[in-house]
Amino acid sequence: MQIQQFYQKYYRPGIITTDSRKIHPGDIFIALKGENFNGNRFAAQALTQGASVVVVDEDPAEAHPDIIQVSNCLTFLQDLAREHVKQSSFLVIGLTGSNGKTTTKELLHAVMQEKFRTYATKGNLNNHIGVPLTLLSVDPNAEYAIVEMGANHQGEIADLCSIAQPRIGLITNIGRAHLEGFGGIEGVKKAKGELYDYLKEHHGKIFFNANDPILCNLIGKYPNTLAYNNTQFKGSLLASSPLLSVRIEWINGNSILVNSNLYGEYNLINILAAASIGFDLGVEPNQIKAGIEKYVPENFRSQMVRLGSTTLILDCYNANPSSMKLALDEFGKHPSGKKIGILGGMKELGEFSQEEHQNINNQVRQLGFDLVLFYGDEFLDISNPSGKVCQSHNEIISILESTNLNNTTLLIKGSRSNKLEAIGNYLQTKLDKNA
Repeated sequence: MQIQQFYQKYYRPGIITTDSRKIHPGDIFIALKGENFNGNRFAAQALTQGASVVVVDEDPAEAHPDIIQVSNCLTFLQDLAREHVKQSSFLVIGLTGSNGKTTTKELLHAVMQEKFRTYATKGNLNNHIGVPLTLLSVDPNAEYAIVEMGANHQGEIADLCSIAQPRIGLITNIGRAHLEGFGGIEGVKKAKGELYDYLKEHHGKIFFNANDPILCNLIGKYPNTLAYNNTQFKGSLLASSPLLSVRIEWINGNSILVNSNLYGEYNLINILAAASIGFDLGVEPNQIKAGIEKYVPENFRSQMVRLGSTTLILDCYNANPSSMKLALDEFGKHPSGKKIGILGGMKELGEFSQEEHQNINNQVRQLGFDLVLFYGDEFLDISNPSGKVCQSHNEIISILESTNLNNTTLLIKGSRSNKLEAIGNYLQTKLDKNA
């Protein structure tokens, strides 16, 4: 069966699933395979759970009229998403970058929803499986779909662009992330720049930070661009403690004051990115203000939680050398009280790992925190550690149990695989009880 035939006969928004444990009656189950799973084994089970159609790429144990065999289920999923974009009226806004792409995506979604029927990537579904699933969840009559694109090797952004077919795009920044897969910072530039390459080839529109020389260089002389963070459209910091307040100004003299729920001065540029895209697409300044102020960060991204005299800064959904440096610099500016850093190792750095973790250690020493707890094997080989290197969550908790946390601010930052949210949850429970 051709993709077009399948799409016309079976597809409806929000009914595609690749998880046999989460099938609802009427869903289409696509049996993906990975290193540790094979969805083909659950084809019959999916039907008994109410799936309307099951797509497999291995011979089924038993023939069934509602089991359709294709050559490759992943390719089928991606082609189905590509077909959905072609058949729908919404425009795709593609976002990528080393830091801030998820926060920018959420801010832009909040802004765009003030005026338009807009969908956005949920959670972190930003890879070769997550992007097609995101697209297939979008109502064909929506106006915009904001699609986050992640990558850890060359060619991945190009592949995601071929599926999502963005007409508008933004690279938040290019930093020292996934260095192992990209082979260094030049590899990161090339990989992230694949979004610009696609937009140039298909005459799309590029938004960019005018004060970022790397991005300006990647754009070159491409004309269909809109710059922010310049005299045309700029932001200024009004307050950063406890949360970020900014003024956004247009060249015509209009301005808005935005009191956000975000922690960290580094989020000013993410706010500007979301505001510039929204304004260019027709969102009014007062709607931009309302959207940004409604957004409340969650999932341990730029969150600030205050419990009595103790403040938790929860930013441990992910980390790379660039985002870790920004977080530590911001934490160093915190105005008063004791400061404790709980810092997890950064992944996917390959041959750069020891150097980058040593740099973090040296930065911590210069900032002079009251207590630093490092977590992860990546910190075992650093010289002259400026804090305690812990081998388990329990070890961290034991130290915190014996530490007076009154009038203390704690930063929890690290790569997702460190699962440092467990420490954040422990502290919130402990401090809630003591409040």
